[in-house]
Amino acid sequence: MRILFFILFTLQTFLFAEDLKIISTIDVKKDVENILKHEKIVKIAMSLLGEKYFLGGENSDIGFDCSGFTQYVYSRVNIKIPRTVNEQFNYAIKVRTNIKKGDLIFFSIKLTGIPDHVGIYIGNNEFIHSPSAGKYVRIDSINKRYWEIRFLTFGKFIY
Repeated sequence: MRILFFILFTLQTFLFAEDLKIISTIDVKKDVENILKHEKIVKIAMSLLGEKYFLGGENSDIGFDCSGFTQYVYSRVNIKIPRTVNEQFNYAIKVRTNIKKGDLIFFSIKLTGIPDHVGIYIGNNEFIHSPSAGKYVRIDSINKRYWEIRFLTFGKFIY
């Protein structure tokens, strides 16, 4: 009887360990895929530096507004996100920690607390965005006073 119990316990432990190994492998693969997506988002965004701002614009032929820019970049890595700043804000998972390159960053330009601007975090306290009429896609620092006081939160669409 003890031998049978030992065999069943050992078999159960082995099968459980194999399940954990499979789960671990899946988790690692997903983590690597997500890291690559984040890096690709930044690379695509950086390739659009200097593109002109255009209200309602969502492609490089006519230009981008801020949310058209973020939607376009994410679409290039097969991630569908909503079109407007408010929709992107509402659907994103808001985070203040574990920020990654490629996450969205939201601002309230009018200082109302309502999101009205979005960009893509690129690391080192910098983000890339399509700012406003007459301007071009550019990089700014979150540490600049202008952006500091308008910052709302970061948002994730890659988990």
